[in-house]
Amino acid sequence: EVVEEKFKNCCVVYSGGDDLFILGPWSDLPKIAKEIYNKFRLYTCQHPEIILSCGIYIAPSKNFPVYQAAKEAGEAESKAKTGKKDKITLLNKPLKWNELEELTDIKDKIVNLLEGKENNKKMPRSLLTILYSSIEDKKKVHISRIWLLLYGIKRLVERYITGADKQMELAIELRDKFIKNNELKESLDVAVRWAELLTRKEKQKD
Repeated sequence: EVVEEKFKNCCVVYSGGDDLFILGPWSDLPKIAKEIYNKFRLYTCQHPEIILSCGIYIAPSKNFPVYQAAKEAGEAESKAKTGKKDKITLLNKPLKWNELEELTDIKDKIVNLLEGKENNKKMPRSLLTILYSSIEDKKKVHISRIWLLLYGIKRLVERYITGADKQMELAIELRDKFIKNNELKESLDVAVRWAELLTRKEKQKD
């Protein structure tokens, strides 16, 4: 019902027992997964022991064999079940469901900046470069790298956003989205990569 009502470009290939397999535009799949998860949690009365794990695989081309995509998606699902279950694997990284929601918000913010939905002026893709440079080797992030990230964001905002008040407001908002307790937010790389894929020139339509 979720697919038929809201995601008509997608197809339920298999649904039986406690398993399902859906094909569709990769940009829709996280939305479908979250919708199904929300309805599942409602159906089970938020029971803490009845959980849902999901794996999303992005095929490299429209000619990629479906059986192989199914296998890769299955492996992604298995990855979501490692350790504490009730997760979703996106862009090869297991995430908690509430973490996916937060990363979706960060992704949307980056996309809006790159597409000019902030002050009607597109921010350059160097924003992605600044973010990636701060994320590399996440386990060894030094405080100086965080300061460089803040400095880079401030310079971009000053250059592409009009008005001192708007500049300050956006700079603070981005700081709070990317950094928490003087550390980069967990799995920030997923949000950045997600935004990059959605805004690349050759947008995937399949």
